[in-house]
Amino acid sequence: MSKQQQVDEAPSSEHLSTNLPSLHIERSHLIDRVNRLVLEMEEHIRTDTPVNLSVPPHVETTIALHRLVFAPGDKGDLRIEYSDGSRGMKFPVHALWQPKNGWAWQPKDNLHLRVGTLSLRHVSYDQYADLYLLRDKETRQLRQGDVDRLAYDEMQRLLKTPQLNGEFYITILQTGLEPLEVGLYRAVVEHLVERNTKGLGPMRIASIFGHNKDGGLPLPKTVWGAGVINP
Repeated sequence: MSKQQQVDEAPSSEHLSTNLPSLHIERSHLIDRVNRLVLEMEEHIRTDTPVNLSVPPHVETTIALHRLVFAPGDKGDLRIEYSDGSRGMKFPVHALWQPKNGWAWQPKDNLHLRVGTLSLRHVSYDQYADLYLLRDKETRQLRQGDVDRLAYDEMQRLLKTPQLNGEFYITILQTGLEPLEVGLYRAVVEHLVERNTKGLGPMRIASIFGHNKDGGLPLPKTVWGAGVINP
C-alpha cells in the first residue's frame, strides 16, 4: 500500500460506531442480522438465484451490500427480486477496493452535497437535505422493481453532473423504502467503478440513518469511496 493510501485510512465502517442513542446489545444484534444477510446473499450469488430484498430493513441491506461490494474476490452479480414479484437489475459485488480500515469521512463544506432519498418520509431531514432524490408521490403507484429502476436512473443522473467531477462528498440521508436504496447504491457502485477507470477524481459517499438524541446527524455506518485524496 502506498503512503497516499495509508493517509486515507480510517476506522472501519463495518464497526458500525455511531452517536445514535442505542445500547451495545442492539448494535450487536444489528451486526448479527447483517452477517446472516451477507451469508444469504453469498449463497444466492453462488447459485445465481434472486434474493428478496423487500424483506430485510434498508439499514441491514445497505450495510450488507457495502460489505459485498468491497469484499475481495472475483467480480460478480447479485440477482434481486421483490415481494410483489418484480425484479431489480443485478447488483455488482466484489467490484471496488477500500483501505483495510475503510474510507475516511472528512467532507469539505464547499465540496459536499446532502441528498435525502425520499421526500415526506422523514421531514426532520429537511433542515439538512440540499435535495431529495425522489418525491414520495412518484413512487406510490409503482411496483418495487420500478422504484428500484427510478432511483437508479435518478442517482445516475445526479452523479454525472459535471460539478461533481474531481474530489467530492455526498451524504445520503436514508428514509427507507428498500428498493429505492438498492437502486441508488447500484448507481453509486457503477459510478465509483467508472471514476476509478476514467480518473474522474476521488469521491466519498456516506450512508446516514436516523438522528442523534439531540436531533443532529449521526456518523455514517458505511462510506463508499473511490480514488485517493491527497493530504
